[in-house]
Amino acid sequence: NRRGARIGATTTYSDILASDLLRERFPLIGECTENIGDRQVRNRGTIGGSLAHADPNSDMPAVMLVLNATFNLRSKRGRRSVAAREFFQGPFVTALAADELLIDITLPPMPRGAGSSYYSLDQAASGYALAGAAAVIARSRKTVSHASVAFTGVSDISRLVPTDQLLGSKGEPEVVGRVAAASVEGIEVNGDIHAPAPYRRHLATVVVRRAIEKALERAK
Repeated sequence: NRRGARIGATTTYSDILASDLLRERFPLIGECTENIGDRQVRNRGTIGGSLAHADPNSDMPAVMLVLNATFNLRSKRGRRSVAAREFFQGPFVTALAADELLIDITLPPMPRGAGSSYYSLDQAASGYALAGAAAVIARSRKTVSHASVAFTGVSDISRLVPTDQLLGSKGEPEVVGRVAAASVEGIEVNGDIHAPAPYRRHLATVVVRRAIEKALERAK
């Protein structure tokens, strides 16, 4: 579909930020990219390199999940495509075979009138997310008709958050709060010197709530 996009794996973060097409069709990608690294990192770092590396604290995987991206892979054996939702399998582990390369990323069109948001709370020295969340929300006659939310930096991989409670609602604060609280249920949350597990669990609910709230505000 002409409202979607294809991003080459070697596209740098600076190229992403300079793209009028991505800014128009997928503002979520730019919002996330603005906070990645510093100018040197954005000039040299590539979106494909980051996704294939699959650091559980990196920002972009959560964005790819909520945008329902497809990753196109190639080897001597041929080509194949893997949905982002099946690509990330563990810390630094992906569906890539040893002889495969990530060639490009295909993005389907956003839902009509959807609002999106990326919100993260970062570790000050590294800039990596202690917890981050991406959200894409669409409304139909003020009722939520589409809701996709994912967090990063919280557990072993970036994960989609259950959003059934949002669908059919008006996005009331109490509903958003319940979705945020449920986002970490049954998840083994990482703990480290920067954020013990109970604290990171709390941060996860905060970023999920704030990402949903901002996406709701932006939904037309």
